[in-house]
Amino acid sequence: MRSRGAKSVDVEALIERIESRFGDKPVRLRLRTGLLIALGYTGFLFWFVLLGAIGGLLFFAGVTLDFDGVVAFVAIGAVLLTVGILQAVQFIWVPLESGKSQVLTPDKFGLLEK
Repeated sequence: MRSRGAKSVDVEALIERIESRFGDKPVRLRLRTGLLIALGYTGFLFWFVLLGAIGGLLFFAGVTLDFDGVVAFVAIGAVLLTVGILQAVQFIWVPLESGKSQVLTPDKFGLLEK
């Protein structure tokens, strides 16, 4: 299934909605954007903590308890801890290019449409 992508009419309507709502309140727009970013980071943090907690509890239960299923507990706990650590490292290791930003001026806007 092919994604339809954003049409220029949709983008222009979105820009008009944002400008009408936050045009004279740039601080409010920055605050709202910052809160949405914080919410996204909180979601990632929740996932990593959840994986670590479940994996750590299973691993700890497998090491300390004495019954027939302890090997499975240790294995599942170790896998969950490893996956959580690898995902956290992958999330942190996103390369950021600094110094590549440009200010969009009206004369450069035509370059975006090509």
